Parts: sequence; structure tokens; C-alpha cells
Amino acid sequence: MLENASGDLSIPEECFVMGTSIYDEGAITNYRIRIYPECPTIVNIPSTIKGKQVTNIQGLSRKGLVAVTIPDSVIEIQDI
Repeated sequence: MLENASGDLSIPEECFVMGTSIYDEGAITNYRIRIYPECPTIVNIPSTIKGKQVTNIQGLSRKGLVAVTIPDSVIEIQDI
């Protein structure tokens, strides 16, 4: 579980897919809402996931998300 902006432990790490190449390091490349039913539709993205600082968000469109809170560490947003 990850700590969100309000300090609550509410979003499992498994909900986020992080980039694995040097070109998308620090990028959230997918949100697994259809695979894991515990992934919420209101998302407070943490500034770090799996020990990596989140600097890029991509692949969140068409996920049925109601609201997304983006951390200050993000410098680029694609396909949201």
C-alpha cells in the first residue's frame, strides 16, 4: 500500500505500472483498475512508487477515473 497525499494508506502499488526502460524511468505507464478491483477511481498519485520518483504520467486515459491528484514531482503529463 502507498501513502497518499492525506497520509492515508489506500492505493496498492500493484495498481500502478512504472516504466522499465531508460526512456520512461519515473513514468507511470498504466493504471490497472480493470485487473485489480481494489484500485480506486479517485487517485492520489504518490511522489514515489516502488522507490522511484514519479516524474511523468502516461496511460491514464480511458480508465474511468473520477479524480486524479498529481504530485509536485511530475514534470510531464501524456495521455491523461
